[in-house]
Amino acid sequence: MKPVRPELEVVTQGSDERCRQIAADIDEVGQLVPILLYEGAVIDGRTRDKAIEKYCKPGIVPIYEEYDGDLPAYRLAYSLNLRRDLTKSQRAMLVLESWDEYKADARKRMVSGVPLGTGAQGSRATEDAAEDAGVSDRTMHDAVVVKEQGSKRLQRQVRDGKVSAKAAAKEVRNRKAEPKEKPDYGKCPCCAKTKWTEDETGVFCAKCHHPHGEPTGGPDDDSVKTQMQLTVKTIEALMRAFDDLHLVLPRTTEHKASIASCKELLKTAKGWR
Repeated sequence: MKPVRPELEVVTQGSDERCRQIAADIDEVGQLVPILLYEGAVIDGRTRDKAIEKYCKPGIVPIYEEYDGDLPAYRLAYSLNLRRDLTKSQRAMLVLESWDEYKADARKRMVSGVPLGTGAQGSRATEDAAEDAGVSDRTMHDAVVVKEQGSKRLQRQVRDGKVSAKAAAKEVRNRKAEPKEKPDYGKCPCCAKTKWTEDETGVFCAKCHHPHGEPTGGPDDDSVKTQMQLTVKTIEALMRAFDDLHLVLPRTTEHKASIASCKELLKTAKGWR
């Protein structure tokens, strides 16, 4: 027996009973269809190869033929070996085991100037996968939605034939369209405010920057420095506003007192520890 291409690992092999049936046919009429090789390994006909090796009469030698076309191995494997007793949704999900390869080949053709496809569902990759699975572009598009956005559980249900690709894709889209409720983080233990901000590092109080879930404690040095700078800038802006005001109105004793008060505030803000 020849080695088998790894692309066939996702495709179910024929049972021993099927091997015996094929062996009986070959014993009676001979091997009518050659076993196809891709770079020396079986890409189509592995059940025939096994039947001849294990169940045929002695002296029968398998006939091999090397593939000389242009299709990559993964596409050839799907187009020749997908069982037609699978549903369209199952075939679509099975082909998408090589979805990264389909997209990579489509990008290569785009770079070389070959159009990416004209189908209503989009990319050349989707059209190629649909062609190999023997399904419509619409079915493959739904399967892609499940593959890229659906849960592992949902993908498995489609592969097992329990849910159609159309129904699964609809579930994914409906879930995506549902408005997400903003979590209620409660009050900050430091400043009692209820507004929180969130970034890639975590959730923090929008007022004092206290990390959510952390026990009450003194603010960190960065938060203190940031707040002090903000306070100083606010006071300086207020002083400039008073100066601008006296340009259009006569300076009064109140103006002088207000500037003095601002200077005291500024001194307090800069010296606060």
